[in-house]
Amino acid sequence: MAINAFTPQGPQSRVTANTTAAVGVQLPVFGAAQLTAFRVYNANIEAVTIGYGQSAQAATNAAVLPTGNTTATASSSFTFPAGAVEVWRAPYPNPFFSILTPTTNGNVFIIPGEGM
Repeated sequence: MAINAFTPQGPQSRVTANTTAAVGVQLPVFGAAQLTAFRVYNANIEAVTIGYGQSAQAATNAAVLPTGNTTATASSSFTFPAGAVEVWRAPYPNPFFSILTPTTNGNVFIIPGEGM
């Protein structure tokens, strides 16, 4: 199977990372694209937890910070390091995102697209 370079299929969106989970947002895409690849850049000064879901509420509920020696209970979230840039693949097209940060508000930039 060939792996194609990441190709943007929508505009870059700034999603604010807050200390409380914000209502999930769905990114704009070009046309009626059903996209599962997203280029994510965490411009925040600390790691963030990105919750995702098939609805705004599901994304908000999934944005849960791990505490102490435990892990977040939501299976639809992941921690993303400060300054990191990665292409992430969603398990379904055009998910909603909610981003949570432990102590400081910041920005995460996401571009929908195709490829890796």
